[in-house]
Formats: sequence, C-alpha cells, structure tokens
Amino acid sequence: MQKTGKKGIAALKLDMSKAYERVEWCFIKAMLVTFGFSEVWVKWIMLCLETVSYSILHEGHELGSIIPQRGLRHRDPLSLYLFLICVEGLSRLLEDKARQGLVQGFKIAQSAPTISHLFFADDSYVFFNGTEEEAICIKDSLAIYDKNTKPEMSRAICAALQVNPVEEMNTFGYIKDRIQQRFQDWKEKFLSKAGKEVLIKSVLQALPTSVMGVFLLPKQLCEDIERIIARFWWKSSRSNNTGVIWQRWERLCKPNLEEWVLGASMNLIWLCWLSIAGVSSKALILWCLGLLRLATSPTRSIIAGRETVLQGIVCKIGDGRDTNVWTDPWLPSIENPFVTTIKPGGVQHILVAQLIDQNRSWDIPIINSIFNPRDRGLILSIPLCNKNDSDLWMWGKDQGGIFTVKSAYFQAFRSNHLVSSSDVEVNWPRFWKIAIPPKVKNCLWRALSGSLPTINNLLQRHAAVMNYCPVCGNEGESEEHVFRDCTFAKDCLSIFFYHYDVDSNSPFNVWFNLLLLGLNANKFADLCGLLWRLWNHRIDVLWRKLSCKPADVVREACNFIYHWREARRQKNSPAAVCNSLAGNRWMKPSIGSLTCNVDAAVTPGSDYSAFGFIIRERNGDCLAAKHAGLVGSLDPRVAEAIGFREALSWIKSKGISSVRV
Repeated sequence: MQKTGKKGIAALKLDMSKAYERVEWCFIKAMLVTFGFSEVWVKWIMLCLETVSYSILHEGHELGSIIPQRGLRHRDPLSLYLFLICVEGLSRLLEDKARQGLVQGFKIAQSAPTISHLFFADDSYVFFNGTEEEAICIKDSLAIYDKNTKPEMSRAICAALQVNPVEEMNTFGYIKDRIQQRFQDWKEKFLSKAGKEVLIKSVLQALPTSVMGVFLLPKQLCEDIERIIARFWWKSSRSNNTGVIWQRWERLCKPNLEEWVLGASMNLIWLCWLSIAGVSSKALILWCLGLLRLATSPTRSIIAGRETVLQGIVCKIGDGRDTNVWTDPWLPSIENPFVTTIKPGGVQHILVAQLIDQNRSWDIPIINSIFNPRDRGLILSIPLCNKNDSDLWMWGKDQGGIFTVKSAYFQAFRSNHLVSSSDVEVNWPRFWKIAIPPKVKNCLWRALSGSLPTINNLLQRHAAVMNYCPVCGNEGESEEHVFRDCTFAKDCLSIFFYHYDVDSNSPFNVWFNLLLLGLNANKFADLCGLLWRLWNHRIDVLWRKLSCKPADVVREACNFIYHWREARRQKNSPAAVCNSLAGNRWMKPSIGSLTCNVDAAVTPGSDYSAFGFIIRERNGDCLAAKHAGLVGSLDPRVAEAIGFREALSWIKSKGISSVRV
C-alpha cells in the first residue's frame, strides 16, 4: 500500500463465516448493557431472540419444534442492527489497541487521520505496519502485503497469524481460468482460421479488459494468457492438442499498418488501457511529471503507463506563451514532434509566442532564418487561432488529438522495438487493401511468412515426411515450387497470363511483390484466388488423391473471386448509390435562404494552400465569392476547416442569418 519508506503496511481482510448464525445471545446482551440500554429494553430484545422456534414440514406433516440457542435470523429487520452492535465490539477492541500503540494503522496523507480498520457489513479490513509485533495482535487471515515488506518479514507475519500469503498471480488467476475454460469448450469443435480469429479478438482478449482498466496485471499472467491464445490459434481441433506453432506471438501482434494483426500483446495492453479524455491540461502535466503519487494500487497501475503517454503527448499551440521551442513537443509530426534544428549560439529560451506576429500569423522571416527546411515546413503547417487561447496538451498519435488505446498500443510497440522492418519485401499496406476473401489473405500471408506446411518447412521442424512434391513428384517443396516452379503451377500461370515467363531465381515474396505492384487490383485479386486454389489442389492430391486439369483450376479460381466480388457488390443498394451521388451535387436552398459551398486545395510538395467559398441564391445566381491563400503545407482537412471558419466569419460580418453551409 505504501510506495516509499522503510516500513511496509499490511492490510488484513476478515470475512466472518456465517456471521449471523454464530452470534452468541449472551454477547448481544452484554453489548446492550455496555452501551447503556435500559434493562427493560434489553429484556424486550432478548425476548425477541429467545422465544423463536422453528418447525419442519415433511410430506405435509409438521416435525417437532426446533428451539435455537444462538444466532440471528436472516431478513429480519432487527437482526441487522443487532449485528452492527456486535461488530462494534470488535471495533472498540481495535481502537483500544491503536490507543495503546500496538496497532499503528496508516494515513492516506500527512494531515489525514490514522485509519486502523474499516468495516463493511460482515467484511472487515484491518491496517497495520508490516512487522511481526503488530501481526501478533491480529488473529485472522492476512490478504495483502506491501512491496516494501521484505520476504523474510512476510514469512514471519504468516507464521504468527498461521495463514498463507496471497500471491499476486492468485489474485488475478481467475482471468486465466476463464480463458482456459473457454479454450476447453472450443477445443472439441471444428473451427476454421477465420472462426478462431473472431473468437480470439471478440471473446478471449475481451475477458480481461474490465480488470485491465484498473489494475496492472502481472507480466507472468500476461505471458500465460498469450501462451493459451497462441496454442488455441495454431493447434488443430480434435488432435490431442497437437500442431506446429509456425510464428511467434509477437509476430502475430504487429500493428496491421505493416502486417496482419491477429491479436494484441497482453504485456503492452496494460500500458495503454487508460483514458485521459476530459482531463485538464494541468492535471495531465502533473500526472506525466509523476506528481500524482497516491498509494492506491489502481493509481500505481495507471502511472506504470506514464512513459508511453509521455512519448505521445504534444502541445497544441494557442498563444504560444507556455511552450518552449527547443524542449517541448509541439510540431505536428507523429515520428518526431520535437524541433531538430541545431540551437543557435546564445539562444537559450525561446517561446513559440515569439514566432507569432501581431496579426496572429507566423513570422516567416524569423522562422526562415532559424529553422531547417523540415522544421520550417511543420511550423508553417500549424494553423493559428484568431483568439489568444492558452496552449493545450493533446495526444499526438491520433489525428483527432484524442487518446485511444489503439494508438497508444502502436506507440508502445514502436517504443519497445517490436515493429521492425520485415524480413520479407512485400508492400503489406497495399496487400491488405486488395478485395479478396479473408481465407485467401490468410493463406497467402502464411505463404509469405513461411508458415505454410510445405515439405521444406516441415523438414526444418523435424517432421517425418517424404521429401518430394505430391503434385509433380520432384524432390523438395517450397513456397516457390508450390505457387510458381511446379510444372502444374507453370501450366496454370501460363493459362492465366496467356504468355508467362517464369523468373525462377527470385524468392517467392519478391516475385509476389512485383506482381502486386505491376498488376491492377482486379487482375491481382484473380491471381490471389489462383494461388489459393493451387494450394488447395495440392491438398486434394496429397490427402484425397484427386487431381484436376490446369484449365479447370484457373476457371474455378476466377469464378470463385468473381462470385465473391458480386456478393459484396450487392450489399450496395441502388438507393445508397444515388444518395451518395446526390450528396456531391449543389442543392437548392429553401425559400428565403442561401447556400454556401466551401472547398480547399493543397499542392503536394509545396508550402502553399488555398481555400474558397461561394454563396448562391435559390435560382443558382452567385451572390458573393471569395478565395485566399494559406501559408504552409496544410493537411487538406485542416485547410477545409479554415475555409469553413473564414466563410462563417464573412457571413456573420455581412449580417446574413439564413445560410446553409
């Protein structure tokens, strides 16, 4: 509980087993007399307790009468108050030990009162220093240890209380048990890779999210959960938990900007599972500087992700008076928001406000004389507000400036060097955008990452297989052979491309990437379907002893992609298409009102942007129009937002009230 200091603080949780049933009537009477109740009142209370009797009905017959000698009746309005009086005896006993100095308790702040115990109905919490002397005064189970309490002292306290310590893993062990139970339930079902992917993303990784929103899970627990999920993904159904693990879990968890992502690394999710939306800038700064050092476990868990947030926060420029040019992250760059210009000699402290002139615009001569081209372009791309608002801290890894677990997760991957250049030269962003069925993408991803069970890959993992291609009978079988160099694959590719020259020297991933960049989207989608069909044909030959002609394989692959594409196209109804087209046309305003159209243009590779707007009447006649240039290479959405702002300002200055923008 206590983060710093020489002494640890222990918290003891007391759970009274069958508390109502074990209350002695003589103790209740003694407590009532001690608290000063009159003899008549005490007599009435005891009559309510001692005159109680119970009978049992068995097969319609009443069996005797049971007269209790102790205990309180459940759901009796009087029992609750009598139980509180009994618990007050324990509270007075602990207060007496605290006055004698036998139990020290703890303080949540220097000026706060000392707390030695807290009672919640039949649950009680007792707080004391983590020493053997104070532990002897406590006669129940110890539930939580402080990290500052040394292991030998913890064992001494356990010996004094005759209890076993509660490990951190045991506290959250139920999460692992629930995931393991789901895994066992699904183990006996025949699930495809697509089905397993859905279950992993929507069920298994969703189970610990509520706990991870408050507590920092132990690293060992995260690794155990990852191991269970990885085994569920790679192991085959109904195979006595057998199967080959083709890829490390870290490889599957790479952000999908670079490769397909199956799940998330549990070791990094807890770094990101917090939300700072609605928190003031000052509170965010204090939190990031480590000044919020509360002693609670949830707060310590949140502070554990401070370094990840520190690497992602940037300053949104208002008046520039609170932002240092050289030391604060304020440039609109996801890779590096800091200034990279070498600081000139004699310049120590410059605020961003000193780079803004009196007209609330960037002072271009000063910026050109100080900063390098990279910093100069980023500075000029920052739009300035007409009002003198203060600078604000925001999340720089999201275009909207809002903290999200997804963007923080990507940031944690980058900071932990988990996102590296892939060993295969494939344009992954373009590949994932190709419109092909998910199972085709999964098959090709496995081929490109060396995860297909080809003969060569199985031999590398010491599998007992025959070293020959099941289709053509030649020795060896690699990805290049299955999809390109096999005689059957050559015939299929020749039919597909009409005239095909095989480049047998390049690796499969290089050959695949060249086709990805050289073919149009539809042609490449058909090629992906053909490669997927070649792999399935290989499986049919190996296990079913079924073989097809190359022309049939090409026709089936193209038909499969065509029908899948048509099924997707039917989801877009004609009405939706008409509505989307109508949204781009000019629409007449209502009677007595005007229409204002706003647009912006950005020239790539230059420091010039422009916006314009036009106001028209109901008959289409132009009433007013304006355009202006903007300094800096702005984002198109930022340029359009500035155009909207200028249009609304102009409309307000002209006193026009009824305008549709």
